[in-house]
Amino acid sequence: SDIFIYGISMGATTIGLASDKIDDPKVKGLIMEAGFTSFREELWFSSGKVFMKKAALNYVALCAKCFLNSDIGESTVEALAKTSIPVLFLHGSDDKEVPLEHTEKNFHACASEKSFLVVDGAPHTLCYFVGKETVQNKINEFIIKYQSK
Repeated sequence: SDIFIYGISMGATTIGLASDKIDDPKVKGLIMEAGFTSFREELWFSSGKVFMKKAALNYVALCAKCFLNSDIGESTVEALAKTSIPVLFLHGSDDKEVPLEHTEKNFHACASEKSFLVVDGAPHTLCYFVGKETVQNKINEFIIKYQSK
């Protein structure tokens, strides 16, 4: 069977971070909706406008490194630059949680075959609900193009 992995927001980012490590030939495509480029950049965007400053962000990064053995600066851009799996990028034009620029960076960095759909008027994670027919058609087109024949 063919596998297409669909992730939304943090799920999309997780897919992006793993995109260069997936080696199962059954995985035919990735669908990333509203993914951010790194946890660091998303924290800076979402909390910088309220209260978090650079020192606090560095503290969070240090805690993540020490207690979770995780690098919040790890970037989807770097992983997508090495992937060979086709990717469909989706993002809503009215997303206030993850800037459209994050998906644009991911798209431009992606080394594999790719396509991009901006859903007009869609807020964060609601591309399908706002642009149902357009999004469904784009997903169907993507799956048909890359499924095993």
